[in-house]
Amino acid sequence: EHITDYRFTATLDGDDGVFVFYNESKIDVVLSFANKNSAVKPNKSVKMVVKNVKKWTAENPFLYDLKITANGELILEKVGFKSVFPLVIFGTPAVTSIISLGFKSGKFGLEKVLV
Repeated sequence: EHITDYRFTATLDGDDGVFVFYNESKIDVVLSFANKNSAVKPNKSVKMVVKNVKKWTAENPFLYDLKITANGELILEKVGFKSVFPLVIFGTPAVTSIISLGFKSGKFGLEKVLV
């Protein structure tokens, strides 16, 4: 069995980063992220809080390493935490969205998708 489907989000809560990983594979995976490790069962999620997170900016584009392992398989990702300020038009907040990145098994293996 292989790691097939997963997705994650990285958001800010004040000075802390909130990382949520969703294991949509059919096997257990182990995450290593921001000096923390966590096992995630199939179709389950895990939330990790990074205190005083290093934010990604154009001047300091810091990215955290994410390692996903299962059955001898290793997937490496980079994760950044960035502030997004609400857009206000004529005093009314405009709808903004947060991009969430995921992977789905496809015709050519894992394919990166926006979810």
